Amino acid sequence: DLDNDGLVDQEEFLNSFALPGHSGPLHGLFGKADLDGDGRLCPSEMEYAGYLAGELLFSSGGDTKEDPGYSFLAEFDSDQDGYLDLEEFLPVVKSAAKQAGFDEDMRSEIIDWSKEAFEKTDINRDGRLDGGESKYIMYLMQNAMAGGAFVKF
Repeated sequence: DLDNDGLVDQEEFLNSFALPGHSGPLHGLFGKADLDGDGRLCPSEMEYAGYLAGELLFSSGGDTKEDPGYSFLAEFDSDQDGYLDLEEFLPVVKSAAKQAGFDEDMRSEIIDWSKEAFEKTDINRDGRLDGGESKYIMYLMQNAMAGGAFVKF
């Protein structure tokens, strides 16, 4: 936050992660982390951006059975194609929201938000989540439904 306004814009973000050969992927991460689409990252969005950048830059490359993204994917990939599509993801969200005790109106709001979250975490925009992208959706869902409350960010 070079201008001390409490927010990080795209230029500040890209400068903070300036590594040779990684500017393209990081440029795309800014848009993914900018969850409210205002062109700036607030502290929670910056935390998410750091998470995404870390996954991109420092990932061991490849899913393993110990990897939470792989486990999530393996459990809910009903057609066993190695990806989680929206039709496989939404029943998981509905079930989690119901088990958490949210009322019908809140569950409907959670479903709508989850569709947006799915789109944002689909980094390569192929309409499905791989193991790495599954980690991102897990991160969003865990933070949004932490402690029995639903908090959009």
